[in-house]
Amino acid sequence: MNEIEIRESNGTLTVWQFAPGVGPVQWSQGGRTFKLQRIRAVSSPIGPSSTPLLTRTVPYIGIDANPAAHEENTPATRDARKRLARESGANILYYAPRWHEIEPADGVFYFGDLEEKVVASEKYGWPLSVNIRIIDTDKKTVPNVYAGWALNDPRMIDRYKRMLTILAPRTRGRVRWISLGNEVNDYLAGNRAEIARYAQLLSAVIPVAKQAFPGAQVSVNYTWHAASKINTDFGAITSQLDFLSFTYYPLNADITFRPAANAARDIGDLVRVAGNRRVFLQEVGYSSSPNVGSSEAAQAEFVRSVFQGLRQNPSIIAANFVWMCDLSQDILNLVATGYSAVGSANFWHFLATLGYIDRTGRAKPGWHALVQEATALR
Repeated sequence: MNEIEIRESNGTLTVWQFAPGVGPVQWSQGGRTFKLQRIRAVSSPIGPSSTPLLTRTVPYIGIDANPAAHEENTPATRDARKRLARESGANILYYAPRWHEIEPADGVFYFGDLEEKVVASEKYGWPLSVNIRIIDTDKKTVPNVYAGWALNDPRMIDRYKRMLTILAPRTRGRVRWISLGNEVNDYLAGNRAEIARYAQLLSAVIPVAKQAFPGAQVSVNYTWHAASKINTDFGAITSQLDFLSFTYYPLNADITFRPAANAARDIGDLVRVAGNRRVFLQEVGYSSSPNVGSSEAAQAEFVRSVFQGLRQNPSIIAANFVWMCDLSQDILNLVATGYSAVGSANFWHFLATLGYIDRTGRAKPGWHALVQEATALR
């Protein structure tokens, strides 16, 4: 069978070329052409009808594909945004529920948009990165019924294992990386006795996670600010991890942004701290608001600097950009709930302008930079 070529002309000629058994191998638009350099399929337990996962020699790129504020948040609009993310160079999906969202009561489970994520993963051949947040930034997020138990309580460990084993089959073998906590250093730094308890929980849970998600690697997620402490203060945790996961929002203490051009250097520092472990940038973001010391031009500069860091550091697994679109006010209120910084005006400006497409649907300069860099990388 010969290659398939699809052409679309809407003011600018766009051409996609697909090879049998491989998928997209070349994409051209406006006189620029991007070719697939190398790709290799690996086996996974997802069945013959699903698109196989792929092993890459360059980092995966994620774009959290949320609908724009002026759009209805429906399955159709979410799928359209995922398609746009794919066309723009994305090739990974991220799923990160808090534990109490999955299990609102003892033994009562709700998996939210997981099925939608798995279907998209199968449709596009995207692997899944999952973070089941037992800790989320500055607090534990265990179900309320377990809130009185210590992290290393055998009952807590048993329930967390149970939840993972119930969730795992629903991912249909699509998970390649799993984290057991989000930005855990913020909570643990203020509750130092919990470090040992959390390390004990991980020691008991990690083998079960690896059995439940065959072939997946296991980690916890830190903020990039914690890099200097992950092998000292948090060494009992870090020593158990297959890879290192970080969120990277280069903020000052007052929730203003550091210079955008520093990103490549910061990423290199994370890689050096990781030593012989690979690095996963679970969330990458830079607001565009002047109220937090940024601008749309600075956001675009940040994107280019991040990709410079990715090119310079081949041990990076992936970088997931947050978000495609600025959040609507309703979603913004929901996301902000529970964070200790919610009373800060800068915190709201930070969250409200992380997207690369504004609330009216206008693409910011950072979106054009992201598409250009991501498509060139693939």
